[in-house]
Amino acid sequence: SNFTKSNFRGAKFKKANLSGANFNEAILGCVGYFLSYDSFGEPSNNVSFEEADISGANLSCTDLSAANFQKAILNHINLRKSKIDKFTNLGRKWQLIWTLQNHGAESKNLENADLSYADLHGVNFTEANLKAVKALDTNFFNATLTGACIEDWSINARTNFENIKCDYVFMKAVYKDGEVVYEDRRPSNPDTFFQARDFEKLVQQAVTTVDLIFSEGINWRAFLASFQSLQSETGEELSIRAIEASTNNSYIIKLDVSADANKAQIEKEVYARYELELKYLQGRVYEMNRQLEAQRSLMLDIVKTMAEKETTKEEYNFYNQNAQVGNQAGKLQDSARQNSTLHNYAPEQKQDIVEAAAEIQKLLDQLSQTYPTTTVYEKSILATKAVDEIEKKPEVKEKLVKALKAGSAAALIELIDNPVVNILTPMLEALLE
Repeated sequence: SNFTKSNFRGAKFKKANLSGANFNEAILGCVGYFLSYDSFGEPSNNVSFEEADISGANLSCTDLSAANFQKAILNHINLRKSKIDKFTNLGRKWQLIWTLQNHGAESKNLENADLSYADLHGVNFTEANLKAVKALDTNFFNATLTGACIEDWSINARTNFENIKCDYVFMKAVYKDGEVVYEDRRPSNPDTFFQARDFEKLVQQAVTTVDLIFSEGINWRAFLASFQSLQSETGEELSIRAIEASTNNSYIIKLDVSADANKAQIEKEVYARYELELKYLQGRVYEMNRQLEAQRSLMLDIVKTMAEKETTKEEYNFYNQNAQVGNQAGKLQDSARQNSTLHNYAPEQKQDIVEAAAEIQKLLDQLSQTYPTTTVYEKSILATKAVDEIEKKPEVKEKLVKALKAGSAAALIELIDNPVVNILTPMLEALLE
C-alpha cells in the first residue's frame, strides 16, 4: 500500500500488519495501537512496519511499544516524545537516534556512530565526541555543536548545518589515562569564537576537500604523474588546495573537489595510480643502476686490458731496447719516433699506419676540446665518442682497418699523442672483428 504524505494523526491501529507499506513523509503522530499483553508479559497484538518505507514520517508522540520496524526504511523520521519499550524493534542505529532526539547528546561519546540520514534538528551536541561519526545527509538544523570534537567525521553536501549554534570545535580527540581529551581547537585562539556562519564555512571546506596522507614521505614525480593522469582521464575538477609538511617527513596534500564528487573513490584512485607510478620509477632507477654497473664492469675490463698491454709493452721494450731506434722514454713528437716504430714495416704499410694515426690524432684533438680527460671514466667517454665518429666516416674507418691489418694497434697508437690512447686500443682492435 502507498500512504505517501498521508495524515494518520489520531488514527487507531489494532493488530495491524503494515509490512511493506509506503509511509514516506506520512504523519503518524499520536497514532494509537491499543496493545495488550498475554500472561507471560509478551505483546499479543503488536503492529508491524517490517520492510515498510517510513522515510520522513512524523512519529512524534506515538506509542511504539512492541512495534516491529525490522528492515524498514526510517530515514529522517521524527521520533520525538514517542514511546518505545523493550519489545520495540528499531535496530541499534535508530534506537540511538531515538535517544538523541529525546535526551540530547551533551558530552556523549558517539565515536564511530552512524548518524547518516537522521533528523537531529535542535539536538544539543555540546562537548560531544563526534570522532569518525558518519553524518551523510544528516539534518543538524538549529543544533548546538559548541565544544564538540569532529575529527575525521564524514559529511557531504546534503548534510544540513543551517542555523547551527557553535562557538568553537575541536579537530582531534586523544585518549589519556582512559579519558578522552580534545585538542586542536578552532578557532585556535582560546579567547576567540566563531562568528556567524564561520562553522559552516569550516565544514564546507571539508565537504569539498580530499586529504591525501603520505606518512612515509612522497615521491613528487610519481604524485604529479598520478594526479595529472587522474585529471585528464576522469574529467574530475581537481586542484591542489594546500600541501602541509608534518613530522617524520610526512605530508598531507589537500585536493579541492566538487561538492558532489565521490571523495572516497578519488582518494582510492589517487593512491592506486601513485603506487603504479612509484613502481614504474623504481623500475627505471633499477635499470639505470644496472646499466651503470655494467658500464663500470666494462671500464674495469678495459683497465685490466690496458694494464696487461702496458706490461707486455714494457717487457718488449726491455728485451729489445738495443734494437730500438731513438728515445724509448716516451712518445716521440717528430719523424724519428715514426722511423723507430715503423722500421720493420714495408713502405706502403708505413704510409697506411702513418695516415691512419694522423686521422685519429686529428679526431682526438677535436674531441678533447669538448670532453675532459681527467678521470678514467672521462677518458673512456672520449674514447667511445671517437669510435662513434670513426664509424660515421667510412673512408677513415677503411683507412684505419687497412692500417691495423698492415701492422698492429700498438704500432698505430705509438704514433698518437693523447691520454686516451691506452683505452682506445682495445676499441680499435674490435673494428677488425
